[in-house]
Amino acid sequence: MLRDIPKNLQRELNVCETEEVRFVQTSAEVNTYRDAVRFPNGRQVLLQALREGQRATVLSLGASEMEPAPEELLLRAQL
Repeated sequence: MLRDIPKNLQRELNVCETEEVRFVQTSAEVNTYRDAVRFPNGRQVLLQALREGQRATVLSLGASEMEPAPEELLLRAQL
């Protein structure tokens, strides 16, 4: 769950303030920004586009996980 999505990204991506997202890798190319989150509407955004302090809750660590593992994460923007 991605929380407190900035208003500008809400408008740009047509999403709400809180959305369930999936972490994805956009390419296998090295030395590039390639980690992103994908929204249910198919839109995605690189992690670098999220603001520092963005809150996320991990609901599952993968398809093989049987039980959700809620943990608060604080995403740190890399400058």
